[in-house]
Amino acid sequence: MAKDSAKPYVLRVVETGRKEPGTLTLSDFDKPVTAAAPPAGQVVDMEQLMKGAS
Repeated sequence: MAKDSAKPYVLRVVETGRKEPGTLTLSDFDKPVTAAAPPAGQVVDMEQLMKGAS
């Protein structure tokens, strides 16, 4: 965790000793992100999904 500023950030997550060990490195904090809704065919209605699970 970065502690050199007023905003601490998680910089790296390391998973060891499991089926799929790996490392996730995070960067580009405070940079703008452009997000858009996915096409309707890629959206899951969780309420409908849960009804089918019962």
